[in-house]
Amino acid sequence: MNEIPHVQRSGLSHARLERLSRALEGYVERGEFAGVSALLYRHGALAYFDTSGWQDKKAQVPMQRNTIFRLGSMTKPLTNVAALTLVEEGKLRLFDPVDEWLPELGNRMVMRDPNGSPDDVYPSPRPITLHDLLTYRPGIGWGKSSLGSQLFALTAQPVADALQISNAESLTPDAWMARIREFPLVYEPGARWLYHISSDILGILLTRVTGKSLEEALRERVFEP
Repeated sequence: MNEIPHVQRSGLSHARLERLSRALEGYVERGEFAGVSALLYRHGALAYFDTSGWQDKKAQVPMQRNTIFRLGSMTKPLTNVAALTLVEEGKLRLFDPVDEWLPELGNRMVMRDPNGSPDDVYPSPRPITLHDLLTYRPGIGWGKSSLGSQLFALTAQPVADALQISNAESLTPDAWMARIREFPLVYEPGARWLYHISSDILGILLTRVTGKSLEEALRERVFEP
């Protein structure tokens, strides 16, 4: 384990942190990852940092403190954080409907059977809220349902290429929301956790509320601060 001067007063067990380091090494030794890095802060102080393996295995460049990682699904919590800044500013409220900014999500119908016909539906008992989007429970998303393949085809680039989705639709954000509007909800809002699509919707919500691109909104609200 890389020695951290704050570790003794952080309240964390040095012996158990060494177990964490051994666990990191195990991922590399088993070939599950080329390299890994872990950092812990506690009470505002750096309490632990360690690396194992390579940032470039072929070139034998070791993992370092300043190694740059490509973010995958970690963009999801970043988008959530940016959305919560809008709550802090009073521009959005957690449990209010998002119809004002996302009219495509208004007046939704819900499938009676998630694996049944998308035409067998009933009116949603309530609107979709920001809280539903933040907790991945708007009623639509990746998961087992008769709409699964069609929703999967709405995966945006470059994720669609990474997942080798051959029939992915290339759409502008507004056109993508229009496509989402065409589908009924698989579950009632708040009833079931479903992966991925909520973050795409949140990204579009950010652009509409701020009037800026998603890149600009994330930079100003998360990365620069």
